[in-house]
Amino acid sequence: GHGSCSIFLGALEAMADTLNTEIAPRSYRSKFSVNYRALFPGNARHYRADILEEFSADQRSSIWVNGEFFQLSDEVLACGKRLQSALGTVTRLLEKWQLHSVARRSLLDIGGNTNSNSLSNSGFEANNNDDNRDKASSNKIKDRTGNSTNNSSNNNTGNSKSHGNASNNESILHSSGLVTSIRCPARNELIDALEEFDRSWAQLEERYIMNLIAIEDRARLLILE
Repeated sequence: GHGSCSIFLGALEAMADTLNTEIAPRSYRSKFSVNYRALFPGNARHYRADILEEFSADQRSSIWVNGEFFQLSDEVLACGKRLQSALGTVTRLLEKWQLHSVARRSLLDIGGNTNSNSLSNSGFEANNNDDNRDKASSNKIKDRTGNSTNNSSNNNTGNSKSHGNASNNESILHSSGLVTSIRCPARNELIDALEEFDRSWAQLEERYIMNLIAIEDRARLLILE
């Protein structure tokens, strides 16, 4: 809906500000009528949901003003298609980034259970007989009753194991194929996509609003006649 569209565009603006992307010139706004200059003040982006909705995938090629039917120019319609293409690039990059992040977090969360998961996923099951359970219990007792003089070495061993687990988790991310199959977009890719979207938006905004102003002028002339 309109509200979701506004939130999305606001998030794009915030992301562009955070990444310090270049803003396309908006000097053309000085040619707007007073009413439109109020809607698009200054040179900031000011993405508006009503414009994006107007030029959605099923964009209209005409509008009604004061009961009269007016056709939007071919140039405006071409700009609308360019904006949709730029938006598609941005959303695909954001989806890839999200999928990559989710896959990475999920695999790191289950990294501690790698051995058992690998066995299960390979179709094998560990045979936990009584002897194995006894050995495991014995090892746990030995660990808990170690001499205090070995604390330093135990700590070093623990640190080594932690480091090993971290390295192991990283290898899981790549050996699983889930993360490597979903390439995380580079920062420059996202910046380029956001800047292309902004250029496309500015181009459409200028042509569309100027087209609307011309249509409104013609509609007023029809009323006077």
